[in-house]
Amino acid sequence: MKLKAKLLIIVSLVFCVFAFCGHGILHIILYPGFLELEYAEAKRDMQRCAKALDNEVVHLASFAGDWACWDDSHQFVLDGNQQFIDSNLDPLTFSRANLNLIYFLDDQGKVIWGKVYDNDFSTVLKLPDFIRDRLPRLHPLLQNINSPLLVSGYHKTSQGPMLVTSHPITASDGTGKPAGTLIMGRFFNDAVVENIGSQIGIPLTLFSLSSPDVPKDVVEVFNAKNPPEIHYTLSESEGSLHSYILFRDLLGSPLFLMQGDIPRNISTSGVKSFHSALVFILIAGFFMLLTVLFVLQRIIIQPLQQLTSHTLRIVDESDLEGQVPLEGRNDEVGILAKEINKMLQRIRSLYSNQEKRVKKRTNELFESNKKLRHVLEEHRETQRKLQLTLDELEIIFRNTQAGILVLKGGQKVARVNQRFCEIMGYEKPEDVIGRSIRDFHLSEVRFLDFGDRYYKPLAQGEQTDIEYPMKRKDGEAIWCLLAGKVLDSSHNSDPDNGAIWIVDDITGQKEAQSHLKDLARLQGVMSTVGAVCHEIAQPIQVIDNQLQMLQKNEDISPQLQERLEIIKQENERLTSTTRKLRKISKYETMDYVSGIKILDIEKASTPR
Repeated sequence: MKLKAKLLIIVSLVFCVFAFCGHGILHIILYPGFLELEYAEAKRDMQRCAKALDNEVVHLASFAGDWACWDDSHQFVLDGNQQFIDSNLDPLTFSRANLNLIYFLDDQGKVIWGKVYDNDFSTVLKLPDFIRDRLPRLHPLLQNINSPLLVSGYHKTSQGPMLVTSHPITASDGTGKPAGTLIMGRFFNDAVVENIGSQIGIPLTLFSLSSPDVPKDVVEVFNAKNPPEIHYTLSESEGSLHSYILFRDLLGSPLFLMQGDIPRNISTSGVKSFHSALVFILIAGFFMLLTVLFVLQRIIIQPLQQLTSHTLRIVDESDLEGQVPLEGRNDEVGILAKEINKMLQRIRSLYSNQEKRVKKRTNELFESNKKLRHVLEEHRETQRKLQLTLDELEIIFRNTQAGILVLKGGQKVARVNQRFCEIMGYEKPEDVIGRSIRDFHLSEVRFLDFGDRYYKPLAQGEQTDIEYPMKRKDGEAIWCLLAGKVLDSSHNSDPDNGAIWIVDDITGQKEAQSHLKDLARLQGVMSTVGAVCHEIAQPIQVIDNQLQMLQKNEDISPQLQERLEIIKQENERLTSTTRKLRKISKYETMDYVSGIKILDIEKASTPR
């Protein structure tokens, strides 16, 4: 293919790429900006709707606050007088205040008076949450009982969602302990939604989250762990943007969805502008293509064709003495012609000593090849020795009688041997790799303390050797001998880059040491007990003999006989205690006053 055809194809491809990039820039870079603007406008509209609805709650709370901070309401909760009901709690009050629910409760949650009307204020309704004579203590509207705080928000009822507020009832000056709670509510129906939508300027619809009219993807989004504030879906058939905002009840549970249908005026205008701009780009690009082709033909293609024909003639005729006649040009073509002539001159110069240079190069290549083979042999031998060393280390790692643990990246287990798994109660290394080292500590506090005390010496390149209690898989605590060192032994190295720990189970040694300590204590106790028993045995025998002689005396009064009997009983008790002391065979203690531990003679003298 000739250069002219190639240039034509290349320029045409550049034009196509230019057009494609222009289209991509418009639709991939600029068009999303219009969509973001459209979504931002939709978000502002939905936030205004939510704000308007919150204002309804605020107005309701303000109205309830006026009623709750009123001496008449305060007195009514205290005495339940009928005059307050006749004057203030008739259906006309509900209608004028646009209220559907008013409840007065005392400070224990007992209902003093309460009614719920429908939206026409003509029928009294019975709502499951408000048909009892007392509201549960944990009812969300009673969280402010005995407190000056108010509770406002949305509440789910059998008649649909309701705007509710509860306010502590106090005197008009706001002083004193609240006498009870005032609850007011207003049904959140279609009329309220339509009124808010007319204020904002967009159609609004109210849905339950379980309604079949709500798209499944919207339900999945709001049922997610961290749902967004507002979710958008596109309706291609209606040409509008559906925006959804979720409202929650007083306990934070999903209550209802509000849908706003927002016309897509911004993106529609953007698409029209993009199409107009794309047509202009294509026309401008076409004329640019024609101009480039004309310039390339006159300045580059024609001179290159002349240069090519002269060069081919020299090659075909093997005329190394020939010259290219375009050296007089001052552009790149003239420079190329001049360099071709210089190249021909060099070829003539090089041709004469070509064989000599080829022979020299051949010898050099032979020597280089010989050296390269030697280097490759040395490299293979080094690789073989390294592999043998790695195999030996792997055998040691797998078969050593001590547990080996390698930690990397935030104290995560990177590698362990089978012995470590046996110590910690795991079946195979795969069950341990990837776990955090905190899983082997008895508590989170001990884990943090271990890091503060022992990881700083590791960072200094020192080796750490400690005895420390660890936790097995089944939760059992065992004593381990730990020896740790970072893999990078340079100063101030980071243990997170790699640290190796040698772990050995010394629980048996610890138990043996504890047993030896108990034997030492028992030896001391037995020495003391033996001395005590020896010292008091003879006085006990003397007291017993004297008591027997005194009791045989008939002249002793009955009162003295009773006292002698008491002394005899206590002496026998002391004798029994000395016998138990002589039978002590183990070290057992019990709690005494002021946190003191004393020898438990009963347990210590009982045979194992």
